[in-house]
Amino acid sequence: MERKAEIVRKELEGHCVFAAAGWWTYEVCYKQEVRQFHQEADGSRPSDWSMGVYVPDGQNNDASYVGTDVVQYFAGGQHCDENGELRSTKVVYTCCKSRPKNISVEKVDEPALCTYLINVCVPSLCEAGQDGDQDSAGNEQIIESCKDKFDAAHTDSPMPSTFATLRWSTVISEDSSELDWARRMQFAN
Repeated sequence: MERKAEIVRKELEGHCVFAAAGWWTYEVCYKQEVRQFHQEADGSRPSDWSMGVYVPDGQNNDASYVGTDVVQYFAGGQHCDENGELRSTKVVYTCCKSRPKNISVEKVDEPALCTYLINVCVPSLCEAGQDGDQDSAGNEQIIESCKDKFDAAHTDSPMPSTFATLRWSTVISEDSSELDWARRMQFAN
């Protein structure tokens, strides 16, 4: 992981990556700031908002990206009128499946109000991934070991005859009375 972080640092330190998406242009400046702005033909920026400033070692416990990508967090951006919070952004530097030849922004998402996720394609990370195949043999051994232990521990466990999944379109508190009916459910063997 440190090797990938070093690759990203060498490629992007002191540089910004820009991406136009409709009316907006996004500016991702490595270990500095992320901005969202609209630029007029004369070069002026009537709408220019900070989407967050770099947070050193921010949220290192994000397991969804461990070992695969380099992630940076940006917080304390422009006040968001819709929810009253400050804008924040997670930038993921990754080897993109599209394999562009230059560093570029692959996508900008807003998974929650005024909370952004930006994927930046870094082609040299794809090359680093090929070198990392040596590590995958060790990972395969760990996976097999875990699988063997799991299988051994669950050999005598009966498989359930049915499996039920419940989905709600809204968030319901665990202690909500709306779930009383589910607590009363009984499953026959």
